[in-house]
Amino acid sequence: MIHSYDIIGDIAVFELPKKGNAKKIAKEIMKSHQNVKTVCVRTGKHSGKYRIRPIKVVAGRKSTETIHKESGVSMKLNIAKMYFTPRYSHEREIIASQVKPGETVGVFFAGVGPFALVIFKKQPKVKEIYAVELNPVAYKYLEENIRINRAGEKIIPIKADVKKLKDVPELFDRIIAPIPKHMEEFFPYCIKYLKKGGILHYYSLGPEERPYEQAEEFLKKHRGIKIVQKRVVRPYAPGIVQVCLDLRIF
Repeated sequence: MIHSYDIIGDIAVFELPKKGNAKKIAKEIMKSHQNVKTVCVRTGKHSGKYRIRPIKVVAGRKSTETIHKESGVSMKLNIAKMYFTPRYSHEREIIASQVKPGETVGVFFAGVGPFALVIFKKQPKVKEIYAVELNPVAYKYLEENIRINRAGEKIIPIKADVKKLKDVPELFDRIIAPIPKHMEEFFPYCIKYLKKGGILHYYSLGPEERPYEQAEEFLKKHRGIKIVQKRVVRPYAPGIVQVCLDLRIF
């Protein structure tokens, strides 16, 4: 039995060990988790504009659509057509706990809305949350999830490339940009839409023994930045972890 797999709604997803039998592993997972209706195996790495990871159904129903529940919100999604990980669940709780009443929040690379929805649930006095997503399929699910959670008065979806963002009526008090790679590329666009004194949640990767080094070296090149706090978010690959640095931008 493998020990590392994700359960998203009623779907389980795992990586096949070199000598593993996919159907046997799927059977064991379904036996251990009665709520799991579909089991998928990952067949490749994240790729393409939308960071989609290919999967294959190996047991149970053929559908890859599910409803995932987390932190009091429900999210409809299709794991074959968009990026989603339940391994951000604790991080989403941390971010939501930091949001203050009256803030205007920007969630870049919003996906089906997990960060935006958890913030909405945990901080009901937030002013507005702008959820920016480019993947057209994920964006449709984002709109539906806003409706499902009755969050339409607070969460405003925007279908756009972060680099070409226009439909924002004001600057943000806080921006979350939860991508593990290429954050340096999007850093100038995050700063562009952030108020003076605002907070940017900056994500990066680093080796376990020096997790923050790469991010800190990049940030040294920029003035007017204070690291408020930093934390390891999750394991990312063997010997590599994802980290978040909470930055105040002056």
